[in-house]
Amino acid sequence: MHRQGQIGYANAGNNGCAKNCSEMVLKKVHNKRRTQKCAQRRAGKAYIRRTDLREAYGNVERRTEMCRGVQIRAEAYRYEQRRTGYEQRQDATKAYSERTKKVQTKMETGEKEAHGKLDKMKESERGKGEKS
Repeated sequence: MHRQGQIGYANAGNNGCAKNCSEMVLKKVHNKRRTQKCAQRRAGKAYIRRTDLREAYGNVERRTEMCRGVQIRAEAYRYEQRRTGYEQRQDATKAYSERTKKVQTKMETGEKEAHGKLDKMKESERGKGEKS
């Protein structure tokens, strides 16, 4: 067995599966070392890389053969993503409504007023320019 707790793997030697997962089997890897891999995963998808959860569990739907432990973790991850996404959307809509409100109030008071302010500003700037 290779060194347990190797960086880059979830759950040390078990490569992303739960420690008591019945699907874990000792198999030979390309470099002739024997290591635990999930028997239900297709060959070539042996290691579940821990570097990024999204990489490992991102497209769960496409991976048909998957042991229960990984499925549960993937579900949890997807749920978390959905929740955070929802919260972000809520914030965005709130901000947008605030912005539109400001615009509406400006329109109600009359655009002339807004333009007048701009003109005054320009005049003051012009004055400064002439002085210097």
